[in-house]
Amino acid sequence: MKPFLLSLLVFILAHVVACAGYALQRGDAQAQSASTQQKISESQQSPPAEKPDKKMKQEPVPDELLVTFRDGTPEDRIDAIHQAVKVKVLRKLHFGQTRVCHIKVPESQPLEAIRQAYSAFPEVEAVDPNYKVRTQ
Repeated sequence: MKPFLLSLLVFILAHVVACAGYALQRGDAQAQSASTQQKISESQQSPPAEKPDKKMKQEPVPDELLVTFRDGTPEDRIDAIHQAVKVKVLRKLHFGQTRVCHIKVPESQPLEAIRQAYSAFPEVEAVDPNYKVRTQ
């Protein structure tokens, strides 16, 4: 029973990330960012936490981004892209074939320039702010 539930969770998270990419293509980047960040946060909690309060404040973390790569992108290609953009990878998250990387942007580089640099690679599905969620 447990392997089935784990597989189901991975499937749901992969679907959410894929839907989030579709939302980004529609120009709905804020909704996609919040959805992706919430699912990543939920997947890292053990045991499952209570539902968050409805009054939540989201603040982007300065100089941090979440980069989502297209399904099936090889790990060595992801590493090469990070080296080309010259950022520090804080954490790599895996959801089935989908890879999400939490990166730190050097203070000397404008955040928007890094977003554009990642967006130039066809393997990159989305580049979103890393939101810090706080209850009020």
